[in-house]
Amino acid sequence: MWNNYHMMADPEPWDIYPGHNVTSYSKLPIYILSILRRTLEDYDKAGCQAKITSVAKEWETSEERRLLVERLEMMKDTALVDNIICIGNGSLKYYETDSDACSQHKVACTIAEELEKLYQRAGRNLEGQIKICAQDPFYTPNDKEILQQSSQGRFVFVDDPHGFLAINEKSLVMSCFPSVTVKQIVGDLAAESSSTRPAAIFWDFPYISRLEGDVDQVAYLPPVKEYIENPESARSVAMVQDWEKVVDGSVMEYLLAPDAEFPQWTLGTRWLEICAQSHGHVEGE
Repeated sequence: MWNNYHMMADPEPWDIYPGHNVTSYSKLPIYILSILRRTLEDYDKAGCQAKITSVAKEWETSEERRLLVERLEMMKDTALVDNIICIGNGSLKYYETDSDACSQHKVACTIAEELEKLYQRAGRNLEGQIKICAQDPFYTPNDKEILQQSSQGRFVFVDDPHGFLAINEKSLVMSCFPSVTVKQIVGDLAAESSSTRPAAIFWDFPYISRLEGDVDQVAYLPPVKEYIENPESARSVAMVQDWEKVVDGSVMEYLLAPDAEFPQWTLGTRWLEICAQSHGHVEGE
């Protein structure tokens, strides 16, 4: 596939977005971003733990959390979720300037906690705690220790591709602006077998462009500020056709600030969206 991309590309590069450290070509256009896999240096653990505590406190009293929990009630009649698969939620290393990774991991924990309560009230049995399987090549030892401590041991950390391989019919897949084609891979898994079709997804709605299509705008570290990634596919779109939408980020945005042209979400969770199978198994039926 790598060679095929290069064959389609123009040997004379041209720049669309000045300042991006990306080799760009003019035929499609194609962007080829090469980043060596590396281990991030660890950081001030005490400072990050304080940030996690601060984010958690803000999240617990936020309007976003209230709306999310309210909408999760709809999942009492959809396919049972007993595990959450997080792909690309990011390292906590940059907590001083960017709290997205902190808030995304906290949201995953909230979903697990609230689903456990929901299923208990509905009389649907779970075999133990809802675990969170997390895959990201940039996790550091500090990340793993802090996330385990802050989640009462919910997290299980795996390397690529074991997060994808862990997806089953009781998984909720959570992925927020990843730099990997999560939507296509999950769509392919769903088409392959009912046993690898997740019970629910929790990911961002795409940036839709006439030129790029249905894709995500992924922020990255300088000098690469932003690039296009994670397009939808026919299979990922077909996968959710008969599912029930539980959370719609655009609706939540309006509910939070109906009169604001560009409402500011307190925790950067504008991407909130869950789809769940409306025909999922319900105990007693």
